[in-house]
Amino acid sequence: MSQTRQDFVLFERAWSAVRSANREARTKGVGLLTPKLLKQHLDSGEDLTLRYGRSGLTITFTPAELQEFEKAIKAARGKHKSNLAGVPLMHLEAMSSAADRTRASDIRASSLYKTKGDTLYFRVTASGETVNAPRHYQVRVRLEEWGDQMSDTGSYLQRAKRACIGRLSFDCGCGRHQFWYRYLAGVGNYAVTPPGEKDFPKIRNPKLTGCCCKHVLKTLKVLKSGSIHAILAKELERQAGAKGFLGQGRRFLKVDDLQKAKLARGSAKQDADMLAAYREFHKAKQAFSKKIGGERMRRQIMLLEQDLRVRKARERALKSAIRAEKNQASRQMEADQHKALVQRIKDVLEMAKTFGLDRDKALDKFTEASGLAPEVVKSIIEKEGL
Repeated sequence: MSQTRQDFVLFERAWSAVRSANREARTKGVGLLTPKLLKQHLDSGEDLTLRYGRSGLTITFTPAELQEFEKAIKAARGKHKSNLAGVPLMHLEAMSSAADRTRASDIRASSLYKTKGDTLYFRVTASGETVNAPRHYQVRVRLEEWGDQMSDTGSYLQRAKRACIGRLSFDCGCGRHQFWYRYLAGVGNYAVTPPGEKDFPKIRNPKLTGCCCKHVLKTLKVLKSGSIHAILAKELERQAGAKGFLGQGRRFLKVDDLQKAKLARGSAKQDADMLAAYREFHKAKQAFSKKIGGERMRRQIMLLEQDLRVRKARERALKSAIRAEKNQASRQMEADQHKALVQRIKDVLEMAKTFGLDRDKALDKFTEASGLAPEVVKSIIEKEGL
């Protein structure tokens, strides 16, 4: 189904309401390890006891544990922060946890729908794994070198590409970012605010490891797409010729650009292109070297190159294996679907029994709601002895 600008206007309104509700809920938060509390107990050398949830439980941290928190904060600042805001795209990917990189493959799409100066707005599909989670999340990415590229020379397409792989700051509305990584983004000077996080993630991420949630990682993949570069090249040219100060106004993408953005996925080939572009850009931008971590980042690049070679070899080997296993996978899928359907019918019958409902009427409603033929349901019941 095609997406319209109005779809994204409505999404933005809905997400604005979510942010408002989150702000309200945060004012009623309990057990927060604020910077003031941390300093007080580091200075006093006393245990710190905080509320844990709203059921009357508490959790206590020893002075030694608080000192470990302080060390983690200093290490995070040393790893990410310099006099420049943002972190290069490839550094963000390399610093993210293996678990988050794996989970990113579960995210179907990240769609660019609006620009506001140097900030990009994406609607990212949820994985569906979290109960009562929204269908989409909003990810905001600020291209910290957008202004530099606007005043640079060369084609607008190349400049847009450089802005996308340069220093980035970001925010995501998901719980993973909120409770694990938003504090770290603030400490590392790559957060898009509001909201900004000042309270230490003492339970979820006390060692301040990782970097990006799966929604942000999917968005970073999309930022490598040529279709996104083409859209941003036009926007860069428009802003370069506009009257007024830099970064004014906001623009929802037009329908044709929305369709192009919807198709942006990223690929292994584009990863290779990014490596080449990154190296070219690195030679031209000495200021980059301080931010990307020198020798450590070069090792990460080497590892990415090795990973690309391995992936290409695996893809060639897997093509024949996939063809051979296709029929087997299809049969397994049918078996799994049948098993799931049997369980659904069992649940309906059990519910009818529990609440004293008429068995036949319950099955009729199930058949109607599921769109299955009554004969199919009847056959399954007889075969399974339900």
